[in-house]
Amino acid sequence: MKKVIILVLLAIVVGLFPAFAVNDSSSLTVKALVSPIFSVNMTEPDTFNIVGENSKLIPSKQIGSPVIVSNYNSWRISVDSSYNETSNVGRLKLDDAETYIPYTFALKDGDTTVVSSFQTASPAQSITTKDGKEFGLYFYFDSDDNTLWPQGIYRDTVILAISTD
Repeated sequence: MKKVIILVLLAIVVGLFPAFAVNDSSSLTVKALVSPIFSVNMTEPDTFNIVGENSKLIPSKQIGSPVIVSNYNSWRISVDSSYNETSNVGRLKLDDAETYIPYTFALKDGDTTVVSSFQTASPAQSITTKDGKEFGLYFYFDSDDNTLWPQGIYRDTVILAISTD
């Protein structure tokens, strides 16, 4: 009888363990940050002759190759000028004078023109490589212009601005 009581008590104790078993879980939320990267860089162009051997303005000149590095999904670039005359015409100003040589411009991605009007944003661009995306900035002059331009240094400050959507 003693054995039966011990077996019954043992069965009751073993049967109670599932009721007292503790099930517990925990979750962990992981957060990782990728810092924004957004930069534009262009070396200052060398001084160049704007008048060719025929005493006429050269037709065009690539004045720089801006490089944009971005890890934003959508960004835009725009161009402005210190001496722009209209949204499409910029001007190179003769130092210490009010003489201006007009030009138009194009910011290109290969053969595709991305921007050709001042203060106008490009179509949306996407994430670049770590080395960035290189564009070409071109000035175009009216080579049919018969003006005899005064000698000297002509300047303009071109501003490249990048923005996110």
